[in-house]
Amino acid sequence: MSTSSEKILVAFDFDHTLVDENSDIKIIKLCPGGKVPADLKHQWKKTGWIPYMGAIFEYLHENSVTESDMKNIIANILFTPGMSDLLEYLRNSCFEVIIISDSNSVFINTALEQNGFKDVVDKVYTNPAHYDENGLLKIAFYHFQDWCDFSTENM
Repeated sequence: MSTSSEKILVAFDFDHTLVDENSDIKIIKLCPGGKVPADLKHQWKKTGWIPYMGAIFEYLHENSVTESDMKNIIANILFTPGMSDLLEYLRNSCFEVIIISDSNSVFINTALEQNGFKDVVDKVYTNPAHYDENGLLKIAFYHFQDWCDFSTENM
């Protein structure tokens, strides 16, 4: 049994774990006609997922998709069944809750805030993202590594 100063670490992924879908795939549905243009689809194979999503965010911005539109999509992704109950239980101060995800900070923080669980999560390890002064969602690598074949370059 732990002493009063020790906490129990609980770690989650975001997509298909905390939420019941993939947040990037949901956002892609905001593309005109719900489809990614062929030239952008090919970019994923050339540059990887994070630069690909950066290009998607630029495409959405060029097509007048707003920060509000994106937040509404993310806020309406359902949590995985039972996850809300589990997070309520984890509000107890004896837990340290973290998220480790290849998603991005904007999507994760939006989902947590909209569902009332921002205060439950102590730390999020993910790709940093922010809206720039023009309303364009920008994403960056969490970090870059090229030495482990089992991990992506950014996580």
